[in-house]
Amino acid sequence: MPALKLRMSGDAPTLGPLLDGAIRLDDIDLEVERVPTRERHHRMAHHLEWDVCEYSSASVMTGLESGLPFTAIPVFPNRAFRHRDIWITAASGVKEPSDLNGKRIGVQNWDNSAALWQRGALQQDFGLNLSSVDWVCLIPPEAPNFEPPAWLRMRQAPEGKTLQEMMLAGELDAMMVPWPPNFPPESEGKVGRLFPDFRPVEQSFYAAHRVYPIMHTVVIKNSVLDENPWVAERVYEGARQSIEQFVAQKRAENGPSSIWPRLSWTEQEQALGPNPWSSGVDANRSTLETGIRYAVEQGMLKRTILPAELFQYKGEPAVATT
Repeated sequence: MPALKLRMSGDAPTLGPLLDGAIRLDDIDLEVERVPTRERHHRMAHHLEWDVCEYSSASVMTGLESGLPFTAIPVFPNRAFRHRDIWITAASGVKEPSDLNGKRIGVQNWDNSAALWQRGALQQDFGLNLSSVDWVCLIPPEAPNFEPPAWLRMRQAPEGKTLQEMMLAGELDAMMVPWPPNFPPESEGKVGRLFPDFRPVEQSFYAAHRVYPIMHTVVIKNSVLDENPWVAERVYEGARQSIEQFVAQKRAENGPSSIWPRLSWTEQEQALGPNPWSSGVDANRSTLETGIRYAVEQGMLKRTILPAELFQYKGEPAVATT
């Protein structure tokens, strides 16, 4: 039987062995297209351009109840602590996290994974009242048919303006982003991180909650699974092996940490364990339960679900793994 031809898009370093062809999927001929995150998520959400796609975990949760045309599997190639990516202006008067109450805060979009974890951590650990904030979104939610909760004060940024430009113009007090901002040299002294020394804050978050935030999962089109349900197991195994090969290579090199600057891989392991990108539901239950709770509190899910429900195809597990 000829191999099934599938198209995949992703760009996480942990998926490198799979995307580069070092790891092959049994019975699948995989054509890979590397597309940057924001463009990839938009094209998958609105045009279903790939059969398999590295995709936003928050957008999966936002679209789950209205029905998604693809199914997530429990592999998590992109994870990151996001305290470092919260930025404030000097003019805002924000000195500590609780000062963000009542302020104007920009986010890429409401169902962005980084913003989910940033808002959740600030609410949980620092007393941020989400309903007090004037939220400004750069783009609309990716998930189709998303209905904002009644308490949410959310508006779109003016067309053609970036969050960085709005910060410098005094139109935002803060922003929570999933990328390193590109502020011009003249912004020095006008903007800065909410947590300038972010590493101990992020490590304290992990120590307190045993949570390493999930940014991306991997999804498979339901039309593919309708005809070839076995594809879910093959993609899961390939992605899992790719992540483990990436970790093994980094451990052997003992180079810089992939998570915190100025730490070695060995120091990273002392804080997070041997494989921070572990696959499966059970190994990630604490993180998944926390993400679901944040999503309910932020109006992205209307009810609390079990972690396994995130990875069900037609009501059943997409892959036979816990």
